Amino acid sequence: MVAKLNRWLPDDIVVLSAAVRAPGFNARLHNAGKAYTYCISPSRKVNPLLARFIWRTPRPLDVDAMRSAAAYLVGEHDFASFAANSGQEVESTVRTVHRLELLEDRGLLFLNAVGESFLYKMVRALAGFLVHVGSGHAAPEDAVRILQAKDRCQAADSAPAPGLFLAKVFWAPGEWKGYQPLIPPFTL
Repeated sequence: MVAKLNRWLPDDIVVLSAAVRAPGFNARLHNAGKAYTYCISPSRKVNPLLARFIWRTPRPLDVDAMRSAAAYLVGEHDFASFAANSGQEVESTVRTVHRLELLEDRGLLFLNAVGESFLYKMVRALAGFLVHVGSGHAAPEDAVRILQAKDRCQAADSAPAPGLFLAKVFWAPGEWKGYQPLIPPFTL
């Protein structure tokens, strides 16, 4: 089945495994969580072969401040300030983020976001806010105020789409606990 799927998909998409599910199964709704990785280069210079997979920021970032801000965002919160769901029907904007960590490797930053579910463009909004903090435009503790505001206009601009990777979908409850992200995510 995997070989047949890969034969029909474009070269930039690869199926690593597949399984048959019962009728009515919806991968978006019937999972136990997801992990995303967002790639950031705190420098204008980046390997040109990797440039399309990374958000380049114009100056170095205060990674410690970004980590402090991320700590405020872990747990169950109303993430309305970090959603782009305007005009879309959403049952609730309350989500649980299990992990929001910044990893460093070869001069790049990797935001690892692990949670039960995420709102539309939520990970990009979180990445944008953390870079905003890392650039010195906000304090880490501003995360609390922004969460309480429940207003998208209170948070920083979202990070651009290049740089975001859906790294893993979890099918069993608690499976996320043993998850270790592939860094960088664009290597196999």
